[in-house]
Amino acid sequence: HQFGLRQGSPYESPVLPGGRAHGASQSPAAEDKQSPIFVQFVDAVWQLTSARPRAFEWTPRFLASVLHHMHSGRFGTFLLNSLAERSAAGLPARTQSVWSDLLTAPAARGFVNPFYEPVRGRLAVDVSGSNLTVFRAYYRRGPSVLDEEDPQVLADAALATLTRQLQADAPSRAASMPLGAYA
Repeated sequence: HQFGLRQGSPYESPVLPGGRAHGASQSPAAEDKQSPIFVQFVDAVWQLTSARPRAFEWTPRFLASVLHHMHSGRFGTFLLNSLAERSAAGLPARTQSVWSDLLTAPAARGFVNPFYEPVRGRLAVDVSGSNLTVFRAYYRRGPSVLDEEDPQVLADAALATLTRQLQADAPSRAASMPLGAYA
């Protein structure tokens, strides 16, 4: 897959003729080959998580972070077109992987869905156009995209905290209730 070409990467390639990553040139021909394929893929995954939120371990915040870092230039993961090009450029030794960053303390960063329930078999989802929504965490981002809280994320976090508190308190409440209290 020509990742650099599709995202318009401006980085030099040690493998390609001319040393330029596909899409690095500002020529109209190179710009014609740019396409947001990866963004569309992550948006499609987000649409699935939106339709069936308990079926996925990650949150929209995680997906938005992946897309944010695709353009941030902070990690070598999304530079150039392939692992072979990244290896030839020595990027694994000179840059950090986005995955090692994103997967460090994911729960503390709001990346883990506290309501995740594995689905057995096929995941049934209505994909009609009326059920598609805007991936706000990505498309409506500003300078503080990853710090700005989505109201749904806040509500889910509050509910998860309350659920944990109730579960932790349940044994002590049950022990203190009179025997006939449930009758």
